[in-house]
Amino acid sequence: MFIHGPHMALQQTTRVIAVALIAGMVFLLVQSWWLLSAAERDFATLRTTTALSLRSALSNALWNLDEPTAHALLEDTVRAKPVSAILVVDESQKVFASIGRDEGKNSFSGWESLLYHLMHPVVDQRVDLTRARPRPEGLASHAVPAGAAGAVFHGHGGGAPGASRLDARDALLVQVIGHVYLTYDARLFIKGIAGRLADQTLGMLFVIVVVAGATSLVMHGFLARHLVAAARAVERIDPEDPAARPLGVPEVHRRNEFGRMVRRLNALLERLAVVQAALRHMATRDALTGLPNRSLILEIIDRALADAPLEEGHVAVMFLDLDMFKHVNDSLGHEAGDEVLQEVARRLGSVLVGVGTAGRLGGDEFVIIVEGRRSIEDLARLARRVIAAVKRPVEVAGTVVHPSTSVGIACHPQDGAGGQDLLRNADTAMYAAKAAGPGQWAFFERAMTENALIRLRTEGSLRAAVDRGEFVLHFQPKVDLGSGRVAGCEALVRWRHGGELVAPGRFIPIAEETGLIYDIGLWVLREACRVQAQWKTQFGPLSMAVNVSARQLSEPSFLDDFMAVLRANRVDLDLLELEITESAIMSQFNVSAQLLREIKALGVRLSVDDFGTGYSSLAYLKNLPIDVLKIDRSFVSDLPGDTSIPRMIIGLSGQLGLRTVAEGIETREQFDWLRDNGCHMVQGYLVSRPLPEEAFLPFCRTWRAEAA
Repeated sequence: MFIHGPHMALQQTTRVIAVALIAGMVFLLVQSWWLLSAAERDFATLRTTTALSLRSALSNALWNLDEPTAHALLEDTVRAKPVSAILVVDESQKVFASIGRDEGKNSFSGWESLLYHLMHPVVDQRVDLTRARPRPEGLASHAVPAGAAGAVFHGHGGGAPGASRLDARDALLVQVIGHVYLTYDARLFIKGIAGRLADQTLGMLFVIVVVAGATSLVMHGFLARHLVAAARAVERIDPEDPAARPLGVPEVHRRNEFGRMVRRLNALLERLAVVQAALRHMATRDALTGLPNRSLILEIIDRALADAPLEEGHVAVMFLDLDMFKHVNDSLGHEAGDEVLQEVARRLGSVLVGVGTAGRLGGDEFVIIVEGRRSIEDLARLARRVIAAVKRPVEVAGTVVHPSTSVGIACHPQDGAGGQDLLRNADTAMYAAKAAGPGQWAFFERAMTENALIRLRTEGSLRAAVDRGEFVLHFQPKVDLGSGRVAGCEALVRWRHGGELVAPGRFIPIAEETGLIYDIGLWVLREACRVQAQWKTQFGPLSMAVNVSARQLSEPSFLDDFMAVLRANRVDLDLLELEITESAIMSQFNVSAQLLREIKALGVRLSVDDFGTGYSSLAYLKNLPIDVLKIDRSFVSDLPGDTSIPRMIIGLSGQLGLRTVAEGIETREQFDWLRDNGCHMVQGYLVSRPLPEEAFLPFCRTWRAEAA
């Protein structure tokens, strides 16, 4: 019957019946009270009419001593009235006539007995039989006692026998000549009342059941089933998308409170969906680029892995890191850096249409998730396309920036079973690509993880090496192309660890990242100054070039520490040369410019290392106190074939009054070209590899340019 909601329909029916029963019982009690009151009034009227009908006739029969007439009257009364016994006595209480029937006077059922006790009907009655005679002379009418007339009916007895009364209306003397005692049959009366009450109760119960059932059916059809349907619809609401399945509004309730409630609930669900979407976007999207953030990236990877078959190359993760992006933030400001990141995000989106999904981990780190079976060659081609898209110039803050990125690639399942593993291994591969130079890509290999562990162990040993003094200096000679003699050198640090010399490429990057480069750099400065002062007495003046990192320049105490080193060693300042890479200068140009001016004021020469490989323009050369430009080995290696860039640097130096040094000289042809085209000094394996301190001066004494 209630197929839409048995529990609610049952509760509804039960409560309707309960309320109807309570209301019916109250009504029944009121109705019963009214019936009982009416019955009592009817019984009192019956007694009165019976007494009136017997008084006159029995009075005459008693006065005339007419017993047959009296018996006939009594029989007629008992037969016609619910009277069980009649007793007629004269004034001396002598029985004149009587009649009676004993038909179970007290045989009441339980229900009838209850009604009897509730009503307490008067079943015994006395009626005075009187005889009127003329008033004697001399008895005034006012002598009649007030209220004496009509005192002939008594419930359970009356005045004294033989009493005489005066009728106030006709001033006749009324004399009591006897009495009639009537006993009524209450059983028949009570049974009649009980029958009516029983019929009324059954009728009321029937009405209650019918009304309750009809009410339940109407309420169920009109409201309950719609409420149940709405409740079922609420249960089916998707927490992830609350507004996907709005609740329906029945036509019958479209304009009432129920319809308004459902429409309001739908509006709330739509608002909740909007808020939930906004919160999810905030929780899963990068605020700057709108790309998926780390949590959503991992969710996408895990979902892709769950749907992917166990085949190589079905899911791949690419880890991107922008090369030297910090320089953009430091030189152009973070707002310009944000513009570059947004542009990179747009470029990644255009490259990856239909191929993969891009996300941003934070900073200048991006991730690409590639789904679908891809060969190693396909992934490599995609990496090259990504690198090419990122490296296109972008103009920000009035400056053209050339972004670059390094890409590491990890594939499922050989490089990791889960999202975290793939991200970590792709990150490792990215560092391997970055070590090969900007704009490179690399796949993850197990050896990369081992190298990372070695890197951690190296970092711990490097910290101990600073305290134990395990570093030594080697010196690479510089030849003056004008005189053909060794005119100076570059001090290069080496780490003697476990009885072997560790190449700078293995520990210098770690020292840069951990900050140990500052202490190592100060040690190099102290040793270089000590050696230069010692060589001056043994060989003569030699220039000493010392490398200074960007990390050292960023330390506020660097200038004070540098001056303390100079004071501790008697150094010819004009022979001391600090080599600073172009990228280190540009990473914090304003700070570097001021610091370099203060160093230059001391009389120390300044050299720009790796000139031509950075992001900067040539305008900074006019604003910095530079003495030497060092031509990077990448330009020297093409000599004497491609001479455009070395020729341009040498010509620029001549115009600015700067000296030039070429590094990485390995062939006689390179040496001759640089000498013939105006380069001032050279260094490289053609001249000599870096030499330990004890071997440097003997080399200087025996060197001849012709020997090269």
